[in-house]
Amino acid sequence: MNEKIPIDIISGFLGSGKTTLINALLSAIYKGERVAIIENEFGEVDIDSALLPGDIEITKITGGCVCCTLKVSLIEGIKELCERFELDRIVIETTGVAKLSDVADATGHESLRGIAYTNNKITVVNPVFHMKFMDLLGAFYNDQIDNANIIYISRKEGADSDVFADAQRSVEERRGAQRIYSDVSDFAAGEGVGYRDKSGSEGGKVDCEGIGCKQGDDECKHGQNEYDGSKNGCESVVDECDHARNGHGNEGNGRNIMKKEHVHADKADDDEFYSFVLDVKPLADKKALKGLIERVVKDKLPETVFRIKGRVSVGGRSVLVQWVYGDLNVTAAAEQDSKLVVVVGRK
Repeated sequence: MNEKIPIDIISGFLGSGKTTLINALLSAIYKGERVAIIENEFGEVDIDSALLPGDIEITKITGGCVCCTLKVSLIEGIKELCERFELDRIVIETTGVAKLSDVADATGHESLRGIAYTNNKITVVNPVFHMKFMDLLGAFYNDQIDNANIIYISRKEGADSDVFADAQRSVEERRGAQRIYSDVSDFAAGEGVGYRDKSGSEGGKVDCEGIGCKQGDDECKHGQNEYDGSKNGCESVVDECDHARNGHGNEGNGRNIMKKEHVHADKADDDEFYSFVLDVKPLADKKALKGLIERVVKDKLPETVFRIKGRVSVGGRSVLVQWVYGDLNVTAAAEQDSKLVVVVGRK
């Protein structure tokens, strides 16, 4: 019997630095491993997979939502990777508006127990906006922190030292000081992300004794996280439910696309967020780009724009635009598709 494949989930709110962390892990901690990545984009335009190495097998799930669609697609994507490739690890980069608990529900599904298991649930925290997002988003944001077994606080070099310290202290107060990292080298120590639980048990598993569960291991259902289609009015079992039938196609560089066909695919859990795509004509300069972003943010009031990203032409050059809650970062891009994905919170 083949050894079960460990799954590492990389979670974190919009703009936290998930893709940057994955690239660092691939070049250091995961180096030498056969790794496949499942990349989830909330909007219909895929941006992040182009920022990952071209020789890595990437399954892209675009336009997804953290309801039955994400869960069923994710389960099928994991199965397909396990069947097609000899892998040492699967890494899932969630969309920033996914609840980590929902993604863990999918990776813990009973149909995967013989082939894969949840090894680590890692949440990336942006210290610059951590306190603000905790206040604005409450339980949704905290779900990503509370359900992780590793917290990585990004931007250690770029954030103000006091701001970084406040974010670290906040996370420690919420969940204790264990396994809170701020440097990629931290993952190599002890049972960091490079660690593989050879027993095939679920990382961050529910402490049944702590919640008063008296069932034996074979009877206890805590942590099995089975898909519940009834939450979406579906009475079918997973194998029959067609909420998430996908069109499978192939794109260059061996990257597999799993794209939704149903109309509610760009809405997140409880409709807290939605996204739309802007077709952008070439812009004269960065000032024009800033003006465009300011108009988009103003037009959506009283709703909150949390994230704008995409590849557009600015000053005759292709650039990658990454805007997070007022913080704009523009870098050179190899290509541009003249589109910006905008993610808006309804609160």
